[in-house]
Amino acid sequence: MPRDAGRAPGNCLGKADLLPSGLGSRPGRPPLPRPAPVERLRGKGKAGLERLLGPLVRALVRSPVPPNQVTAVSLLLTLAAAGVLAAGHLPAAGALFLLGSALDLLDGTLARASGRATPFGAFLDPTLDRVGEGALPVALWTTGQRIAHVRQQLSGGAP
Repeated sequence: MPRDAGRAPGNCLGKADLLPSGLGSRPGRPPLPRPAPVERLRGKGKAGLERLLGPLVRALVRSPVPPNQVTAVSLLLTLAAAGVLAAGHLPAAGALFLLGSALDLLDGTLARASGRATPFGAFLDPTLDRVGEGALPVALWTTGQRIAHVRQQLSGGAP
């Protein structure tokens, strides 16, 4: 098979050329095997989460709450966690972040279980996840700047 088979005309690099060896798709080759302990741990974790969240998912399936609304509330909780973190309230920020993360675990499961999965929802969920994840480092930076300023003031240094 020619090296450039399956590529668009004029395209000198394929996706496999951009990824380190062993990552991404491996066209024409079998997938790399995962180590057995990792698979067992992944399976146990997934089963545990399904057991833990199953009753809540079943309740949400019966409710009129759309999965995209769960995604939006998850983002709002994560942004609230970032704001609370920037204000310096670490335990409250952690609690809000955990609650937002738990809701984020539910939205895709709810969409699939209720038959309401859509291409827009599949785009919206990871996009809003990245927005929330971007807010947290900014909040950490803000908190660090405020702490540095207070330390400087307490030590008698100029602002």
